[in-house]
Amino acid sequence: MDLQKITRMLYKYPHPVAITHDETFLEIAGYPQLENVASNILEFFFKTQGEHRFKSLFLEALLETAGLIFTPTDLDVESVQREVYTKTNTRLDLVIGTPTLLIGIENKLFHQLNNDFNIYAQHLHTQAKECKVICILLSLYPVAPSPSLGGFIPITYAAFFNNIRKHMGRFVVEANQRYIPFLFDFMQTVEHFRQEETMSDHKFRAWVTENQNEIKGLLDEVNRLKDSLRKKVKNLRSIIDVAKYQNSGLKFVPNLWAPDHLLVSDHLFYESVISDNMKFAVDIVVNPNNWEIYVVSRNPTTIEALETFLSNIQTNTFERTRPDRVCFVEKFDYDVDLAIVATRVQRLIDCIAATQLKP
Repeated sequence: MDLQKITRMLYKYPHPVAITHDETFLEIAGYPQLENVASNILEFFFKTQGEHRFKSLFLEALLETAGLIFTPTDLDVESVQREVYTKTNTRLDLVIGTPTLLIGIENKLFHQLNNDFNIYAQHLHTQAKECKVICILLSLYPVAPSPSLGGFIPITYAAFFNNIRKHMGRFVVEANQRYIPFLFDFMQTVEHFRQEETMSDHKFRAWVTENQNEIKGLLDEVNRLKDSLRKKVKNLRSIIDVAKYQNSGLKFVPNLWAPDHLLVSDHLFYESVISDNMKFAVDIVVNPNNWEIYVVSRNPTTIEALETFLSNIQTNTFERTRPDRVCFVEKFDYDVDLAIVATRVQRLIDCIAATQLKP
């Protein structure tokens, strides 16, 4: 592996740009399913006779964004339906009916395009009677026209909101002033998602594309190192003897664990149950720099109770490093003889056992 090339690649890594903006009410509320919330808000504003009194603003902006010509009759909304079921039990987000149009809208803020748009279009045509069918895909990110969209016209929220703002002046005087802040809050919330993608994800994807061979080589080396760490903890396990306590009633159960992300380390756990109120794990961790030994409390044992228990054991001192664990003060170099680590772990386990097996 060319370490100089890898170093140059990492220096070019596009560190995320901190995007600051005032939180909207929707963001403060933390709606977990904003796509459904957005569809509900759209349903409200598409009703031309609704109490918001924006009349046809939303529908005009939608049709204009889709590049469609319309008449005043096209804008006289008779119904707006949410989650309309098709014959295959799939659901179309919004269906708007006017005397002349039947408009289906699939709303996509986050999810992938795995819908059967042909089924949606077929359903609309069977329900349209004499009305013209219009199918629209409203998405946060641009979607290229494709036969797989079944005739749905892809438009973005950004273009849709631009047209709402462009025409708002004609409606705002007669609009219900109570709903104007709600409308702006909704538009800003959606736009914040798009800003975050534009500022960070785009640069990162470009960096990955430019350096994909080097990234693959680096990940391969990381995985080889992780395999090496796993071999070390397996070898360590083979020379630590806990079988001798098998018939004593004490439990020292070995387990191997490694994080499933890029943090490079491997763990050998000895789960220990001294009593119903004293449960912990002896955790031996190896990383590319060193070996460390922890004792981690397990429910219902508190860290204070664990510290008290360990204070009665004649072995090296420990210090608290996290709310649930204490650390063996002595550390060991990565390349240390495994027998040295095994001796320390064995001594700790033997001392723990000795406090419980006194005559």
